[in-house]
Amino acid sequence: MRLRHWRMVLFGFAGIFAAIFMGLLGIWLFSAKYTLSIAAGPADGYGTRFVAALNEAFKPEEPRIRFKPLVTADSSASAKALEQDKVDLAILRSDVRPPPNGLVIVILRRDAVGLLVPGKSDIKGFGDLANKSVALLPGSHFNTELFDNLLAFHGVDAKTVKRETLSGNALTDALKKKSIDAVFGIGPLGIGPLVDALADMRRADPRGKAPVFLPVDDASGYVKAHPAMETLDVPKGAFGGTTPVPDDDDTTLALTWRLIAKDTMLDAVAGELARMLIVSKGRLSLLMPTAHQIIAPDTDDKSPYLPLHPGAAAYYNDDQESWIDRFEDVFYLVAMFGSIIASIGAGAAGYFRRHNHREADIKDLAILIHTLATDPNYDPDAAEKQLNALVRRGLTLRASHPDDLDDPQIMSLVLSEMRHQIAARRAMLSKPS
Repeated sequence: MRLRHWRMVLFGFAGIFAAIFMGLLGIWLFSAKYTLSIAAGPADGYGTRFVAALNEAFKPEEPRIRFKPLVTADSSASAKALEQDKVDLAILRSDVRPPPNGLVIVILRRDAVGLLVPGKSDIKGFGDLANKSVALLPGSHFNTELFDNLLAFHGVDAKTVKRETLSGNALTDALKKKSIDAVFGIGPLGIGPLVDALADMRRADPRGKAPVFLPVDDASGYVKAHPAMETLDVPKGAFGGTTPVPDDDDTTLALTWRLIAKDTMLDAVAGELARMLIVSKGRLSLLMPTAHQIIAPDTDDKSPYLPLHPGAAAYYNDDQESWIDRFEDVFYLVAMFGSIIASIGAGAAGYFRRHNHREADIKDLAILIHTLATDPNYDPDAAEKQLNALVRRGLTLRASHPDDLDDPQIMSLVLSEMRHQIAARRAMLSKPS
């Protein structure tokens, strides 16, 4: 009974544990949802509007991943929040110092960098801006820093360039008064601040020659010195207009907006996040027109400025495990673990079985000793047969399990006493009556 009890307890616990584990695993695999905190700023900036569009686009279908925004002052503050583990994700400009624990999930958009000048302007590039007045479109202070860096790259002293922040009617009025010679702008191809600024410039001189987009000269050279930036092909007419702007294909400097994750994010979560954004950019474009620019980073770049998250890379390279594949992997682990538990249970059951046999043998010997000592009619030959059978069984167990930790001295004493009792009985029976 004791053996059966222990066996039932061991295998019962193993079965309950396996059932609970498999149940929890199934719940996690097929209904797990993640709420990821995401830093973006400022409050009215591109990043915060993108997060709002994400939540709005996926609200009806209860996705696996949801987003909780953390509004910051700017991209630098967002990078700091990610570095300090205050958030899981951050939307960052590529020209902002990236956090050391950040890995790229996806490129959200590319912004072209360049100058807009009136059609009759004698300005042909950044190198001609000395002693000129330039309007900077409203935006981050990082735009001003980039403008100063570009002036230095083109050999222009920033102190010789007058600048002020203008847009809309204020920009149109300044152009009419000819108090502004050029406009420095950063924005996506298509709808955005560059298209709006071109419209303001056309209103300033509706009958004049169409404004011109001037790309950054030697953008490739600038990228070599500033690897956070990229080059961007600008097709003819990218900024619209009756007269296409630009009037021919060109290449300029660009900065990117990227979704950055902590390096501790699970590969499965990063891969699912990349998949969501890539396959849903058409839907997102209805709420955020620039979402059609969402694109995978270059997975062939062996030394990128911003490293790619391995989970996202697995998705882009079609190496991502499906949820079923992941379930199978875990199932095999559970099966292996169950096999180990079963082996331990079988070993324990065998130990208890042998232990119970030894206890039974000792009890049987004790009964024989007691019977011989108290029953004058008990046959010593029958007692010796029982003794020999017990000895053979004990030797068999000992030979098959030599490492069992029983005490041979106890069994030896019991056997000696048993043989003494048999000998005494035979001596008594041999005396003449």
